[in-house]
Amino acid sequence: MKSRTRTLCITLSIVLLAGLLGCVGFWLLIRHSVNAVYAFENAAKEQSAQHEDSVALKALLSGVGPDLDTLKTRVVDANGTVPFINSIEALARQAGAKVNIDSVSVGPASAEGDSFEQLNLAVSTQGSWSQVGTFLAMIESLPYKVEIPSVSLTQGAFSEAQGSTTSKTVIQWKGSYTLSVLKNK
Repeated sequence: MKSRTRTLCITLSIVLLAGLLGCVGFWLLIRHSVNAVYAFENAAKEQSAQHEDSVALKALLSGVGPDLDTLKTRVVDANGTVPFINSIEALARQAGAKVNIDSVSVGPASAEGDSFEQLNLAVSTQGSWSQVGTFLAMIESLPYKVEIPSVSLTQGAFSEAQGSTTSKTVIQWKGSYTLSVLKNK
C-alpha cells in the first residue's frame, strides 16, 4: 500500500506540475496575444493619424496651388525680358503716351538667392499729364512685382511733327522712370 500511495503521490505531483506548466504556458500565450493586439491597435492608430495628417496636408496643398502659380507669374521668366518690355510699351500705348526704353540691364538680385537676377529698365514717356500719370498707375496692373526706384515728371515744350516740313510746339509732360523686377536666371 505504501508503494501505491507513493505512486499515486508521484502521479498527482506530475499531473499537478503538468497542469501548472500548462497554465503558465497558457498565460504566456494569452500575454503574447494581448501584446500583439496592443501593438496592432497602436500601429492602426498611428496609421490613422498619418492618414489624417496626409489628408489635411493634401487639403492644404490643394488650396495653395493657385497661389503658387500666382507667385511664379510675379517673376519674369528666364526668356521673358522681351515680352516684359513689350508689356511696358503696350501699357504706354494704352495710356496714349509715347514711350521709349532708354536702357535695359541685368544685375544680381540683392537678397533673392542664386536663382534670380534683377532686370532694370530706364523708361521715358511723353504725353499729357493724364497720359503720363495713367501709364505710371498702369504699371501696378502688371502681373509682376515691379519696383520703381526713381520717377521724374517734368513739364516742357516739345515739338511735334505735323507734316513732312512743319512742326508744332506743344506743352507736354515727360516722365522718366527706373523700373526693377525680379527675373529667373
